[in-house]
Amino acid sequence: MTYDSMHFKIGMAFPLRFILDVGDGGIYGCNGAKSIMFLSRLLDPLRIKLTAQKGSQNIAERRQASGTAWDDHLSNSRQFMSSVLTSAGKGKAVILGSGHLFDVPIEHLCERFAQVVLVDIDHPKAAQDAVRKYPQVELVTCDVTGIIKTMVACARKGSALPKPCPPEDLLEDADFVVSLNLVSQIPLWPHTFLTHLGGYDDKTIHAYMADLIESHLTWLRSAKGKVCIIGDTERRLCQKSKIIEREDTLFGVRLGPCQKTWIWNIAPAPLSHAQYDVRHKVCAFVL
Repeated sequence: MTYDSMHFKIGMAFPLRFILDVGDGGIYGCNGAKSIMFLSRLLDPLRIKLTAQKGSQNIAERRQASGTAWDDHLSNSRQFMSSVLTSAGKGKAVILGSGHLFDVPIEHLCERFAQVVLVDIDHPKAAQDAVRKYPQVELVTCDVTGIIKTMVACARKGSALPKPCPPEDLLEDADFVVSLNLVSQIPLWPHTFLTHLGGYDDKTIHAYMADLIESHLTWLRSAKGKVCIIGDTERRLCQKSKIIEREDTLFGVRLGPCQKTWIWNIAPAPLSHAQYDVRHKVCAFVL
């Protein structure tokens, strides 16, 4: 099988600037021309690989720095997947956004399915090592939006933004599909790029981000097998039990009724803020 290379799952809600600042000073504060030039270089296959590897390293470091703060979230994710997969066929499972496998019940998946396809922009060495003993595991690098190659060209011309074009064949014979922390991640780099590039108003950018999410959901609905979605729907700035600020992470898109929800303490103080925790509300459900 061949899939479009380069899946930009930046990693579980990790701030985009930590990924894009690698080696080039990022695009923050740059004019439009420099932003285009930067992203053009970023799309070079070698640069994509290096950037993705740095992103994976940052995720691992953030988890380690958070101590046990992520434990409940990771456990809840694994448990929800495990509870759903038992009702799926036993042929093929596709996990979109597998990353470090922190939140993936890989042993349970391999016990259940004849083929397990793990999809991400970067498969860290630790994850590669962990799956070597499972002959049915396949690692795939894939752009699940299908827009990365055309985004720069459209922005350079000032033309209509590219329509999402996910790889349909990736899900067509899957018995079990999981979208893992992707629904709010998909818009991250396009939103940052377009915002700092200029040329598109806020309303257009907001609508495009919502379209990217809706396209992802539509793609998942096309799967014939069981589909499980786990994703963060709200970002909160908290001081102990008090919520200081709330932010919708889905640009107004509403997911299906949640079967399970929990709070992910993704950046306890003082990791992102001296006084405040950053917490995400996570929703898990079967589509």
